[in-house]
Amino acid sequence: FGGWIAFELARRLHQAGETVAPLILIDCEPPQRGRHSDHLEVLTQFVELLEMDLGKRLPLDTQALAEQLGDERDRRTLAAMVAAGLMPARATLAQFQALLRVFAANLNASYQPAADYPGEVALLNAQAEAKPPTVRRSLMSPAEAAEGWSRYAVRLREQTLQGDHMSVLKSPHVGQIAAAAAAAWPAHVLAAALQRDAGKHDAGAQAKDLSTQAESP
Repeated sequence: FGGWIAFELARRLHQAGETVAPLILIDCEPPQRGRHSDHLEVLTQFVELLEMDLGKRLPLDTQALAEQLGDERDRRTLAAMVAAGLMPARATLAQFQALLRVFAANLNASYQPAADYPGEVALLNAQAEAKPPTVRRSLMSPAEAAEGWSRYAVRLREQTLQGDHMSVLKSPHVGQIAAAAAAAWPAHVLAAALQRDAGKHDAGAQAKDLSTQAESP
């Protein structure tokens, strides 16, 4: 979902005449029309992401969860998360269900770009073929993801990373992302961005000093 936001921002900035640095999308599914996942599907995918992050199964029987009604499913999942240290012991059912609602909104979101994006896009896909044993559903392959994005990104470059959707953001796999960023964003581009940020900071500090002086007797 975050990749869709980044893509749309880049597309609109380019449309407005701004210069946009190469866009990096990390293991992001291509745009698609909205889908409807019911509560059990949302909960199951939420648990799978947690298990992928942990690298092991939570003490939950998904088939048994399917036989439970809504609140009982959520209570059991919350208890398993607390036991695994993923949620504090003081977490309430209402807090957990609020988290699920946000996840469901992202999962069921719809996005169709209004036009193609002509800028550079680097699509960094996790190696879905080596999905963890904790993931039961089928995952989109890097080739399928690249094909989907190529419909909207004219200058798309795909790279397959070692690791899964969660582990690519952790050591040692995160080094692949750092290398891709260094290649996509040359040092002088980063330096210019830092210089602009520093200039804004200096201007803000000067404005604050002037404001303080004006207020002084």
